[in-house]
Amino acid sequence: MIEIFRALKNGIQTQFHPKMVFATFLPLIAGLSVFIIFCIFVWSGINHWLMTSTSDWWILNQISNILNEVGLSAHGLGEFAAWIVTLICVIVMSIICGIVVAGIFVTPIAVNLISKSHFPYLSREGKYATSISILNSFKVTLIFALGWLLTLPLWLIPGLNIILPIFWMSYAYANMTKVDSIVEHASPTERQYLLENYKGGFWFIGLVCALLSLIPFLGLVMPVFSILACTHYGLSLLDIHRKENRFLPTVPSK
Repeated sequence: MIEIFRALKNGIQTQFHPKMVFATFLPLIAGLSVFIIFCIFVWSGINHWLMTSTSDWWILNQISNILNEVGLSAHGLGEFAAWIVTLICVIVMSIICGIVVAGIFVTPIAVNLISKSHFPYLSREGKYATSISILNSFKVTLIFALGWLLTLPLWLIPGLNIILPIFWMSYAYANMTKVDSIVEHASPTERQYLLENYKGGFWFIGLVCALLSLIPFLGLVMPVFSILACTHYGLSLLDIHRKENRFLPTVPSK
C-alpha cells in the first residue's frame, strides 16, 4: 500500500509539470469532439431504435406495473428511458475516445518524463512495446464499451446506477494504463509477473480515479492523472522487483 499512496502522491506532483498540463487537454478535446459529433449525427438514430425497443425491457415493464398499481401514470416512461440511455451511450463513447487518446498520445510522454526524473537507472528491456500497447488498448476498449452497454438496463436498479459506473471507470483507468506503464522497461517475464501479482494495486488506483471523477471538473484530468499514477506505481514495482531478484543498485523514488 505504501507504493500505491506514493504513486498517487507523485502523480499529483507530476500532473503540474508543464508537459502534463498541456497533455491534459488532448483527451478532453478528443472526448468533447466525439460528444458533439455523436449528438449531431448519431443521437437521433440511437434514440429512435431505443424508443422502439423499450417495450421489451423487463425492468421498465416492472416499473410501469408498479406505477400503475399505486395510481401513477407511466406515460412517457419509455421515451424518457430511451433519452437517458442515449445520453449515457454518447457520454460513454466520448469517455472511451478520451481514454484511448490519452493512452496513445499521453502515456509515452508520461513514461519518458517519469522514467527520466524518478527512475533514470532502469534499463528498457521491453519487446514489441507498440504492438502490445495497441492490443491492450483494443481489448480494454472493447470490454469497457460492451460491458457498459450490456449492463445499462441494470442502471434502473437503485444502487447499481452508482456502483456500475464506478466499476467500469475503475476498470478502464486501471487496465488501459497498467500495461503501458511498464511495457517499455520490463522484460516479458517481468511484465507477466508484475501484472499477475500486483493487479490489485492498479485496480485500487483505478478506483481512486473513478471516485475522483465524480467530483465536478476533476473528472476532466483523471484520464491523464490515472496514467501518471499507474506509471509511477508500475515503474516503482519494477524497480523493487529488480532490486530483490537481480541485486541491482537502485535509488529510492522521489
